[in-house]
Amino acid sequence: MKMDSLEAVLDKAIRANKPFRAAVRQQNWTLDRGKHIFARYIDDVLYQNGAYLSPDLFYRIVDRWNIMLLGAMGIITFFLLRPSLRFPRIRR
Repeated sequence: MKMDSLEAVLDKAIRANKPFRAAVRQQNWTLDRGKHIFARYIDDVLYQNGAYLSPDLFYRIVDRWNIMLLGAMGIITFFLLRPSLRFPRIRR
């Protein structure tokens, strides 16, 4: 199931359900913004419960935190192995 399909169903549900529309308006969202937020929320709940419906992943596969940890591990490894690397010194 793609997010576009989920958003299309939510669009019809929001337009048909007055309390739902009122909830969207109370948040000062447009109908499109409310539709997008609710679709992402439903996708997140389904994802947490093992239903991987959309190819539009809610979470990034590799995020900034993973890159920072990988870089930190690389720097730590470099400094730990530095004495054993024994780079030749260039003398003039």
